[in-house]
Formats: sequence, structure tokens, C-alpha cells
Amino acid sequence: LAAAKTLPTTASSTPTSLPTSASRLRRGTAASSVSSVSSVSTVSSLSSSASTSASSSGTSPHLKLTQAYAVLSSPRILRGRPSVELDVACEVGARPAMEDVFSAVPGVDRLLGLRCGPTTFAGVYDGHQGRTAARYVRSQLMLELLTDAAFPRQFERAALGAFTRVHERFCARARALGIKAGTTAVTATVVGDELLVADVGDSLALLCRSRQPLVLSRRHTPGDAGERRRVEAASGTVRRFMGSWRVNGPLAL
Repeated sequence: LAAAKTLPTTASSTPTSLPTSASRLRRGTAASSVSSVSSVSTVSSLSSSASTSASSSGTSPHLKLTQAYAVLSSPRILRGRPSVELDVACEVGARPAMEDVFSAVPGVDRLLGLRCGPTTFAGVYDGHQGRTAARYVRSQLMLELLTDAAFPRQFERAALGAFTRVHERFCARARALGIKAGTTAVTATVVGDELLVADVGDSLALLCRSRQPLVLSRRHTPGDAGERRRVEAASGTVRRFMGSWRVNGPLAL
């Protein structure tokens, strides 16, 4: 795994590991302040609804997250005062069905009982071969990342651990059930005055200021030299196919 020390620098991934990048941006640096993060219509603090009902019934954090996502996927617009306002737009594109999912959870510090200050989490998961992997990662990654012992002070370490654990669990599940699906993942977490970004795959995180984009993540694609070495070290192949770099023949990763 590879992580960035300070935005926007990223280190190249090691040959046999899951490629992951992480970056940290403090409000007031060269990119200036952060006012919003991409990903649902204005949503209130879920802690007051999902967290309260979950705690009264003695349910687990995983169930609380499930309840939160159920609220977010409903057509209702809940009003409150989250630390960051979130908006989302989804488009299927050329495929016959939507394979992508997202997370958008303001006030997640109250939902999970975190003590790191006002926290908002957003994530985008670009599914391949269906939504199975994307939905699984959405259900697991936020909890793994935000409850990691290293979060948020050692964000790179927390991101590496969280992404790796979710990756390994899904791969074990996929092998056992014959699942062929996969997904990218890019997450943006606002903690106080810091924006923490982590990603794997070719999804992209951008911060826009005065109509100028600042790339916050690194796209891991077969055309990248470090990615090619990693794939080949794992006994895979990288070739040009129909004008694009592909893995093990025609696989677009």
C-alpha cells in the first residue's frame, strides 16, 4: 500500500499490495478553505435519529450504519446543521444499469460516538461487474476507517489499515461465493478544519476553488508505471487493447 504524506504528493504503490493513496489538507493552506464535499441533498445529523433508535435497542455500530444509509436513500430531505453540506448527482452512463454507489454522512462523529470533533464522511464507489463489491465496501469502509485507532491523527496509517482489511474480507468472500465484482473507492472525511482523502482505483477527488480544480487523489490505472509493476509482480499482464491499457487481456481496471 502507498500513502501520501502531505497533499498533493503521493508515494508509488508497492508491487504486491493493494494500491491506496491518502492525503491531508488543512483549511487555510494553498488550496484555501473547504466549504463542501462532493457527494446527498442537505441531510441533518443522523445521530439524532439513527443513533438514538439504535442505542435504545442495543444494536451494533454496523446496524446503526445500515439505518443511516436507509435514511439517506429515502426521498425525504432532513434538515439540521451538519458541519458540511453534501450534495450528490448520479448518472448511469452507457451501461444498462447503475453499478456505482456513494456514502454521504454528516455528523458521523455523533453517529459513531467519535471524540475527534465535528466529522463528515463522503465516499464514491465505482462498481465493476455489478454493484456487489461497491455495496459491500460502502457498508464496511467508513466504520473501519473512522474507528481505526490511528484515526485521525495518523490518517495515512488508518487509511492503509482500513482499506486493506475491507479488501481482504471481500476477496475472501468473493472466492468463497464465486463473486467476480470489484470496485474503486475514494473517500473524503472532514474533521474540524481538515479534509482527509484516501482512494484506491481510478476514481478521482477534486477540490474546486475559484473555478480551479485541485486533484486530491491519485488514479491507480494500468497505464501508470507503478501500477504496471504491481500487476506484473502479481503474475498479471498489462497490454494495450482498443486504445486503452488493460489487465489480463481485455479487463478495464
